[in-house]
Amino acid sequence: MTAVRSLIVELQSAPRAPGHFPNWLDKTLHVNLLPVYSDWQLLYALTPDGEPLSSDSDTWTTRTPLAGVERNAVLAQASTRYPSLAHLRPERSATSSLCPYCRGTGSFDVGQGDPTISPGRVICSCGGLGWVP
Repeated sequence: MTAVRSLIVELQSAPRAPGHFPNWLDKTLHVNLLPVYSDWQLLYALTPDGEPLSSDSDTWTTRTPLAGVERNAVLAQASTRYPSLAHLRPERSATSSLCPYCRGTGSFDVGQGDPTISPGRVICSCGGLGWVP
């Protein structure tokens, strides 16, 4: 059994709190995918074989395989969120370049000096790697 498949089984059998309302994480596990993260538009998950996917619906009726920066971002975040998946973290190649958005930090500050936004750090679209393929 793959490490991803093992995590899916483990999380599917985890007890839920009384009155728990199913959310996108539960619905992702229900269709045998490992939830990784969501942004304002899409949900990201891994198949039991470790392939990254995205969907615009928590029912996962449409599944889009990922490539390039998006693929690396999902694998990087999966390896961060689930330590047993550290082996999935993309390795930087000689042809990769510094991420043009975070300039190598993997994240950036938001809300600094804007009283309408809570200050914090946001993971960059490079997935926190600081580089792009």
